[in-house]
Amino acid sequence: MGDKAVKGMDVGHKDNNPLNNSPENLRNEDPSDNRREPRLREKSDLNTAPDELDLHRPFVDEITWAAPDGGTMRRVTDVLDVWFDSGAMPYAQWHYPFENEELFEKHFPADFICEGVDQTRGWFYTLHAIATLVQKNVAFKNVIVNGLVLDEKGEKMSKSKGNTVNPFDIVNKYGADVVRWYMMSNSSPWDSMKFSESALSEVRGKFFGTIENVYRFMSSYANIDGFSYQLAVIPVCERSELDQWILSRLDSTIGTVDHALDNYDVTRAARELEKFVEELSNWYIRRSRPRFWSAKQVAQGGGDSDAVHQKECAYQTTYDCLLGLAKLISPIAPFFGDWLYKNLNDLTSQEVHESVHCASFPATTEGQKLPDLEHKMSLA
Repeated sequence: MGDKAVKGMDVGHKDNNPLNNSPENLRNEDPSDNRREPRLREKSDLNTAPDELDLHRPFVDEITWAAPDGGTMRRVTDVLDVWFDSGAMPYAQWHYPFENEELFEKHFPADFICEGVDQTRGWFYTLHAIATLVQKNVAFKNVIVNGLVLDEKGEKMSKSKGNTVNPFDIVNKYGADVVRWYMMSNSSPWDSMKFSESALSEVRGKFFGTIENVYRFMSSYANIDGFSYQLAVIPVCERSELDQWILSRLDSTIGTVDHALDNYDVTRAARELEKFVEELSNWYIRRSRPRFWSAKQVAQGGGDSDAVHQKECAYQTTYDCLLGLAKLISPIAPFFGDWLYKNLNDLTSQEVHESVHCASFPATTEGQKLPDLEHKMSLA
């Protein structure tokens, strides 16, 4: 997203793998071609009856034929581990070294890859093995090893046990963002996770539902008062202590999440955001309601100038928190983050980007973090 985009491995174009282009490789034959056996017989002068033909070892070693440039073609006796085919992916995807040298140099080594724990001796190893041999370098800088998804009892899912879950049904029912957030916040990706559908409902209501409620609360009063963030930005030091506290918490959350994501600790990032959402809703909004209510009174001709000031502070602070939150959650919840970002920007037109994924990731603001105030509020 914006400045946080990282280069990775494009897993496409595997058919260009140069390791698959040797003349001895029989896989160049079309597997759907039923003429393979007659052609094999023609080349090798086989006299075996069709129902007696066995291409397994050691029988296949008896099949040979003359090479076009002289000599005899036969099965290669020494075969690499099949994972070396996937390990050659960084080169095969760019058809390197035959072309695309600049593209390859730009994307190699990858900043980050992820796969299941069973790939420790498979893909993870062969990527490095080939890179060491060919480039004298590593193939990737960071890796996240995914654990297993277990059922609610902690047992491995199996069709024979009848405890499997159809992922497409779950995504259709709860949404991709809810499923993704649940899996990232529930436990570290490298730990096996007990899957619970009831926990998905909790994530949807407690986290995403809370954010939506905060947005709808602010927007409902903004529609009444005509707020569109057109007045000058009120300095944080001129806002109430409650405003300063939640903006300080936003700044602290940005720093923690940014550091966690930089270190591929997505679980810590997700849990820190859950904590901030709880504070925004249950502490800040709940204790700011009188300011929004007084704003309605001012709009109807009552109230005083201080109420107008407090109203604008509450709007600007809530808006800033929601906009920052939209950007912070978007790496894990890309659809909901974009929905929130677009709705906020439609209200104020402050952002020039059409999507949150075109915007830069939030950065901490010097002087906005107030550790002493945060500590006092934590005691309360």
